Amino acid sequence: MIRRYVIITGIAVLCSSLFTLKTMAQRVVSLEECVSSMRKGNIRAKNAQKNVQSAEEFRKYARSKYYPSLNLNAFHYEATDYLLRRELLSEEWSELIEELNQQYGLGLDTSIQAFKRGTSAGLSLLQPVYVGGRITNVNKLADLQVDAMKMVQDVDDDMLVMEAELMYFTLLKLHGKRRVLDASDVEVGSILKDARNLAAEGIVNSNDALNVELTQNQLQAQRVRLDNAIKLLRRALAKEMGVPNEDIDVDTVLTSKGIVPPQTLWMDSGMATDNRNESRLLDLNVQRTQLQTKIAKASYLPIVAVGGNFGVSRFLTKTNTRGMAYAVLAMPLSTFWSERHMVKRSKIEEQKALDERKDKRELLDLQVRDAYDNLSAAYKQVEIAKKSVGRAEENLRIKHEEYINGVCNMTTLLDAQRQKSTANDALTDATCDYHHAKTKYLIMTGRKELTY
Repeated sequence: MIRRYVIITGIAVLCSSLFTLKTMAQRVVSLEECVSSMRKGNIRAKNAQKNVQSAEEFRKYARSKYYPSLNLNAFHYEATDYLLRRELLSEEWSELIEELNQQYGLGLDTSIQAFKRGTSAGLSLLQPVYVGGRITNVNKLADLQVDAMKMVQDVDDDMLVMEAELMYFTLLKLHGKRRVLDASDVEVGSILKDARNLAAEGIVNSNDALNVELTQNQLQAQRVRLDNAIKLLRRALAKEMGVPNEDIDVDTVLTSKGIVPPQTLWMDSGMATDNRNESRLLDLNVQRTQLQTKIAKASYLPIVAVGGNFGVSRFLTKTNTRGMAYAVLAMPLSTFWSERHMVKRSKIEEQKALDERKDKRELLDLQVRDAYDNLSAAYKQVEIAKKSVGRAEENLRIKHEEYINGVCNMTTLLDAQRQKSTANDALTDATCDYHHAKTKYLIMTGRKELTY
């Protein structure tokens, strides 16, 4: 007997140690930590940051077009024969000298020969003075793109916050359902004990205990499915946080903290629409099309530039240096007829952007109104669920006493217990849904800093 006690005690200590190690390895995160990790580790957040960096590099590139362009040119050639050859004497004298050269080997030459090889190098500088506003407008467009990418990054961050909050409270909801199952299991176990005692005394039928055991089996099956869902969602959350190999879980305590009447969060939908980054992006899109129209108009405006050139060359036996300054005026003529169609096309795109901004702003206004309606409905659901829980608990208490006194049967008692479980589940769902609706409404009204 003592040996058996020692073995059982050892097993209990081992299980306790394993549980402690598992708990130590598990990382419990808050909502703030969850959002912070997703902002750092999520691939969409990283790509959004890279898009901003890419836009900034393009802006630096556009800035460089204000400065003069400097080019270095070098040239060298070797020819198989002289490029320049000219006879100095008449044909008769040339023939005579050629005969003398052949007879006496004098080596006299009667022609000029040059340019068989040569080398040149030079520096050229060109400074644009006026190019129809191309450089200025392209730089404005580059600045606009940086601002747009930053706003897109903010919009992506809003989506990450909502996604993190949704996954967090969904996991919290599943843990809440798990606690409801545990509480139901305790209650059903108490009912089973009473049923067996009453059956032993012959007060109730022994089939009541079988009905309770069947309910216990159903609860166990629900627990298995729920545990699998919790594991899957925890892995998904860890992956989105950028730590797929860590054992992530959330604080499973669900309270009514942060549940406030929706009237305290209300904001005028027009003001909320103006606060949204999506609305500012629509404004930037209109500005973008306006700048593109100006750039298209520059295609048939004159170009003025000044420049200089300094070069060194050696083609004969002497090294020559030269310098030159010049001005350029170029006026496109034939392109006027073709480029004006591109200007008309840009103006059409500009009008499309204006129409799209008007339409999308109306949709954004509807989204804000709908988000507030959902928040109001979620708050009402929480209030209703709280009342239902209180009534279900009182109903279960009454039915339990009636069953012990033989007034109601087991089916009625188990129905009362299921009603209590359903009411607790509904309260958990309503609480989590309220938090998600609140976060969505705050983000859609430009108040992300109040979400958690």
